[in-house]
Amino acid sequence: MNRRLALCVLLLAIAGNVPILDASCAPPRIALDIKSGTTGAKVRINGAGFMSHCADTNLVPPATPAKRIKLSFVQGKTEILLAVVDATGTFDFSAPVMVPAAAAAGTAIFVADTGGWRKRAKSPEFAVIP
Repeated sequence: MNRRLALCVLLLAIAGNVPILDASCAPPRIALDIKSGTTGAKVRINGAGFMSHCADTNLVPPATPAKRIKLSFVQGKTEILLAVVDATGTFDFSAPVMVPAAAAAGTAIFVADTGGWRKRAKSPEFAVIP
């Protein structure tokens, strides 16, 4: 009886010290340096959190920076590829792009697509002004 009790206490003590292994990585995100512009306007897209996989537990290999991130301009059903970039060793990037000549007046967004883990990050709305 004492052995069972001791074993239960030991198992509970071990279980109480097991780290929680749920990953909690923030998704990749992008921000723009301006909120509006005309066609041809230069916009800087700043990205953060662009990694190969979530690596905030001790059970996975270290993450590597995302490669070949496609930066696009999206307006309605039209998506125009603007650039392809690689994230730095700190999982971020900063890339200048231009509002396409084909953009119409109204709202649009910019998108960074890794094609992999947590694929797409979307910008806040961008206003294309005539």
